[in-house]
Amino acid sequence: EKVLAEPALLEHIFPWEICPFFGELYRLLHLEYDVLEQPENQAAYRRQIMENLLACHTLSSVKTEYRASVVLVAFNKLEYTKLAVESLYKYTDFSRGDIELILLDNGSTDGTAEYFDSLPAAKVIHLKYNVFGTQVSAYVAAGEYWVGFSNDAVATPHWLEQLIRCMDENP
Repeated sequence: EKVLAEPALLEHIFPWEICPFFGELYRLLHLEYDVLEQPENQAAYRRQIMENLLACHTLSSVKTEYRASVVLVAFNKLEYTKLAVESLYKYTDFSRGDIELILLDNGSTDGTAEYFDSLPAAKVIHLKYNVFGTQVSAYVAAGEYWVGFSNDAVATPHWLEQLIRCMDENP
């Protein structure tokens, strides 16, 4: 009722929460009913997935704004989230401007939203509910590579450079 009464809220929620939710729901239903319950369709489905993945690796003409988009999705656990973010800032070279940091608060209630808002040089997204946060980030990531980073992980020296080197050396 609140969303329908406030058009601005609906404009925010619809593209960032509702559309990705239904897109993912459609994908899961298709997988369940058209693939998993139809053994004759499974091989074709796998081939299509592989073709799509290979096509992603051959899109050399696509212009990207960043070399990599690092996406940290958090839902509560502020103490872990702070450790993860601090390690990213310590061991990721954001100074060249070719790496973007996306912080996605997936409906936290423990101060994560306020913490994210206090951080410099990051795209911050706040979702009201803990639904499909990772899928939402795909709509705002502008990097050649998308790197999911868990809020209970910590970066180590040269972590991102090593990942990118692996991708570049063996596409």
